[in-house]
Amino acid sequence: MMKHILILPFLLFIGVSVAFGQNLTLSLGSTPLANNETIEIWGDSGLYTIIDSHVAVNNISSSSIEVLVKKTEISTIAGSENSFCWGTCYLPATFVSPTPIAIPGNSSETGGFIGDYKPKGHLGSTTIRYTFFNKQNSSDSVAFIVIY
Repeated sequence: MMKHILILPFLLFIGVSVAFGQNLTLSLGSTPLANNETIEIWGDSGLYTIIDSHVAVNNISSSSIEVLVKKTEISTIAGSENSFCWGTCYLPATFVSPTPIAIPGNSSETGGFIGDYKPKGHLGSTTIRYTFFNKQNSSDSVAFIVIY
């Protein structure tokens, strides 16, 4: 009986670790990004300028994961515009991608994400958080913040 009591906390720890494990990570080129890391991307504020951000989304689990992306505008410059591409490009009014990208286990999606910022001639900084999350388990997520 005592063996079973000692094994129970160990099994509970393993179960909680699996349930709350993070399977998604981000990288910029070959450099890993910490969750919620902030990066700055500079560009000119021309009327027709597009400033973009790219990251790789990595699935470090052994199973395929369907991944969605959510855009959160932290602060924006009036008159500017932002959008993103995740497999397909969406209009600025889209804040969550309607279609996931399946990332196989132990692999990366390196070309699917682009964050686009159009200053449209307005000076200043716009800050946006992009959150990538498992369609089946939204707590399995990773994000980065861009200051354009």
